[in-house]
Amino acid sequence: MSALKSLVSVFAAWILLSACADENFTPYRKLGSLRVLGMKAAQPELDLGQSTSLEAVVSFATLQDQTLTHEVTACLDPSLGSGADASCDGAPTNRVLLAPTALTLTAPHYTEVVSLPAVNVDDYLTAETFASFAESLRYNGLSILVVYRIVASDGQSVQSSKSIRVSEGTKTVKNQNPSIAALQLDQQVLSAFPALGGSLTLEVNANEPTSEYTVQSATGAVVTLQEELAVTWFVSEGDLKVTRSVAASNLSSNEFTAAAEGEAKEAKTLVAVVRDGRGGSDVRVLKSP
Repeated sequence: MSALKSLVSVFAAWILLSACADENFTPYRKLGSLRVLGMKAAQPELDLGQSTSLEAVVSFATLQDQTLTHEVTACLDPSLGSGADASCDGAPTNRVLLAPTALTLTAPHYTEVVSLPAVNVDDYLTAETFASFAESLRYNGLSILVVYRIVASDGQSVQSSKSIRVSEGTKTVKNQNPSIAALQLDQQVLSAFPALGGSLTLEVNANEPTSEYTVQSATGAVVTLQEELAVTWFVSEGDLKVTRSVAASNLSSNEFTAAAEGEAKEAKTLVAVVRDGRGGSDVRVLKSP
């Protein structure tokens, strides 16, 4: 009987600890700590000799007295899609695009789009090097890996990465970024953070010429695939029903619950990041006036 009582006590303690853990758990979608919410290349798939500009969406909603520095490195992806950690450390093509430099986020929202240095394909791939790779890799695209790191003076740090494809010049249809056409609340277009809760709808233009695309297998067979657009949502005040939603027929939905009266802060931010699953992305940032 004592063993049974002990088991019941352990189970009760586990339930209590689980409840406490749930109360202290901050959902991924809630803004607060230092975050890179997404990175975007103006052109996600390039030819030899081309270049593209870059930007990152950075948030640190709880920023107070800390100072920030950021840095950017890039290399020909040493893992070539093997699933290894995103890093250019030790890569022979590693280049510093931005040495550690002060980063300023504007008060009071401390969430914004940050412009980063451009990536030039010629710095990582020559025509001779490119030709040495297998035909399927050249067709599907080699990856230039861009690694972005931010460090706060209190010791917090965050790192994010972005892959930019370089494919055959004979591949006439290159991937393009999807674009967010509109963000609505209860069918009304939003231009700022919503004052009330309701049904959010994100309308996405999938860039139809590239929403259907082809990949080549190692045997040379070419397969046609369809892009799948997914949206990741972030909010600083109130809450969202889901963190991630898919875009069906170019529409993606979520539910927004406004903060209770008296709990809302002055600076409020809502962010939606749409990705096509193969390097293309777009972002919409809405702030309180």
